[in-house]
Amino acid sequence: MENKPGVMIYFDMAPILDRLSDKNAGILFRAILEYGATGQEPELPDRLRLVWPMIQMRLMADDQRYQTIIYKRKYAAYSRWAKYHGQTPVSYDQWLCELAYEED
Repeated sequence: MENKPGVMIYFDMAPILDRLSDKNAGILFRAILEYGATGQEPELPDRLRLVWPMIQMRLMADDQRYQTIIYKRKYAAYSRWAKYHGQTPVSYDQWLCELAYEED
């Protein structure tokens, strides 16, 4: 997870939290923060393991959106740099492919 500032907690998670004790809600909240920071799936008690996949899917989707924003901002900076130096920037898709190649 690339230095994300945090995770999103949505109002539609409230019905899940309402069915949990304060202790289990706290455990779940800490697990959400830990997963958001490290990407490692938490060890949870049985009851919380039942709701975790739903929450994890939401966190993963948010992470994907965040990564997309980061890449688009990096591409915009690259594009400005290329134009400033009189070059024609490659397409976003080609830039992503080259970035993925460099990261391997």
